[in-house]
Amino acid sequence: MVDTVAVPSIEVAEPSPTDTALGVVGGNQLKNLKAGPSFGQLAAADGAQKLGTPEGTVQEALDVRPTETALAAPTASSGFGFIQSGAGAVPRSVEEELRAILSPEQFDAVGDGVADDTLAIQTASAALNVLGSGTLRGLKNYKVALAQGQSLGVFTNSKNINVDFSGAVIDNSSVSYTADALTPIFLFDGGSGFRVDIGEYIGYTLPTPASHLGYRGATLVRAINGAKKIAVDIRKATNLRYGFQTGEYGDATKGGCAFIDLKIRGSMIGYPIAAYLADHISVDIDVDGFHRAAYIAGCDSVTGVAQWRDQYIADTALLITDALQSGTDVAAQADPVGAPTTSRGTSNLRMTSIDKGSTVFSTSSRCAGISLSRVDPVVFKNIDVTVSTKGTNTVSTVVGGWMVASAAKSIWSRYPFNWEPTIVLDNVSVSGVVDHSQCTLPGNTGSEFYVFTFESSASHAATVRNFSANNFQFLPSSGQTRVNYFHAPGLTNAASFNGFDTPGVGLSLFTNATVPVVFGRGRIADLDVSGVTGGSAIVIGPGSVIATQTSNVLITNTAMNGGSVSGAGFAIRQRLIKLVALSGPSVSVANAFQAGEVIFGVQGLIKTTIPGPTTGINVGVSGTISRYANQNILAAGSKFTVTAAASDADRSPHYYASSTALLVTAKTADFTGGELWVVITYGRFPDMI
Repeated sequence: MVDTVAVPSIEVAEPSPTDTALGVVGGNQLKNLKAGPSFGQLAAADGAQKLGTPEGTVQEALDVRPTETALAAPTASSGFGFIQSGAGAVPRSVEEELRAILSPEQFDAVGDGVADDTLAIQTASAALNVLGSGTLRGLKNYKVALAQGQSLGVFTNSKNINVDFSGAVIDNSSVSYTADALTPIFLFDGGSGFRVDIGEYIGYTLPTPASHLGYRGATLVRAINGAKKIAVDIRKATNLRYGFQTGEYGDATKGGCAFIDLKIRGSMIGYPIAAYLADHISVDIDVDGFHRAAYIAGCDSVTGVAQWRDQYIADTALLITDALQSGTDVAAQADPVGAPTTSRGTSNLRMTSIDKGSTVFSTSSRCAGISLSRVDPVVFKNIDVTVSTKGTNTVSTVVGGWMVASAAKSIWSRYPFNWEPTIVLDNVSVSGVVDHSQCTLPGNTGSEFYVFTFESSASHAATVRNFSANNFQFLPSSGQTRVNYFHAPGLTNAASFNGFDTPGVGLSLFTNATVPVVFGRGRIADLDVSGVTGGSAIVIGPGSVIATQTSNVLITNTAMNGGSVSGAGFAIRQRLIKLVALSGPSVSVANAFQAGEVIFGVQGLIKTTIPGPTTGINVGVSGTISRYANQNILAAGSKFTVTAAASDADRSPHYYASSTALLVTAKTADFTGGELWVVITYGRFPDMI
């Protein structure tokens, strides 16, 4: 059927002999009209061929219109234009606009959760990678079976890629991964401007997570080779090796990624984030069941929070470490001098690690810490960590707070020691609460606060500057047996323990005799400053309550500065002196009683049996050798108390105007061994101002 066109009637006036207005080429206008087609001819099927336009006949113009068949063709949209509203918008074809959003269904995906959609999603991703930018959007339940080492999508040097499966499910639960190899679901290799939104990912359920979580499974998102501006939002994921992984442990060239915004929710994810040599990272993690909640290696500018419960295999939830920057471990192992590695520490990190209540943990689990991967010269600078855990006899029973340690030489034998002065900890700060007050069981086997930055001697100690444990509180269980540790003989600037509150728990302190550890507003059951001549340097500031202070050497490096064992004013303290391998007729400890001290009493415990004397021991000072004890005891476990003093006068407080030696004398025969511990209870008046 041919469409007809209604042509309006034309009224023609008779022309005057001189009228040229109606003239046309070839003669008079009227004449030409009379010679043209009739109305009947124009209404005929071929009438459009008899009407003209500047470009040709009307029929020719109609012939170039797309037919219904042409409009239905796959390439039809290329002939239609589109321009977005707004200033600066540029014309695009409808085809270009539509191709900017791809879907798995466009590549034959079914999306019913039963059919295998692996190839469809891979093909769609490959098409998007060729385009170089755009969106891959999935809205259904996609069953996939991704082989080990393969990916659903690989994007190389692309820009502005959006993988939007926020309303979809990716079910990869049918494939088990038995090898320790990476299988990235989505891989971004270089480029910038990436966003990944996943509604739900389901992986293969590990039969033995206590052995394999963090070593088996797929990686949901991986970024390498300097990829930038990456946003990842995983709403729910289960059974992954990595949630997000960037860089690589043994290959520094894979690093350099930056501006990463990460949000992950899920369960049984070995490493929600593992980052090597990456910068500007924002982390928001909430996961149940993990190997490490966050692994941050050689990164700069990291902020965020990790909330977690149930830790498998490893003992530190938030681990801060160094990363390989140049060289290879294989070459360095073969030739440590000629082919050394270099490493980069982590800097400018501020994170919070929160234990939500774990029923799976190791006996040495902790919220956060620093541990070395290698013993190359590195700097850890501006590290600020807050920890939180609360335990009962069934939940988080022994989960501790903080640790700094190294076992790198056990991994890489090219290092003779775990620590060296070229490892610098600069401005490291930890705070938070470890609450085990509702527990009755013993605490963490490694202690709830553990800093150990040397090996063998101070010659192999990290350089520690501006360390602080301000506002760190540990409320112990009634069965607590382990003390806390701060062993940092490489301390070069004063360490601050202001608000370090550990009532009922001791602190083993081993630093040096010149740089002080400053205490304020806190309680410590026993402060052991052993190991340094004169004891580790400390300043007891306002509000500090130290129940006892012990040492295996004479304490001379303790300063009172407005605080004391019992607060401001007169300070009552205890000093422990350990006398080992007794020998000769007597043993003397110089300056055991210091000038200006008031001695309230002396107690003793024989730790190992004392051979030699046939009857016992005397404890006193020169001239009054039995002032504090005249006891016929030699067996291990034997004790003497203040009641053993020679007279009532000696049982009364005794003021020493000058420093005096403690003297332990054998009765009858010389000492030939044994160990005796002596506790001196004394007081000191504060300086007058």
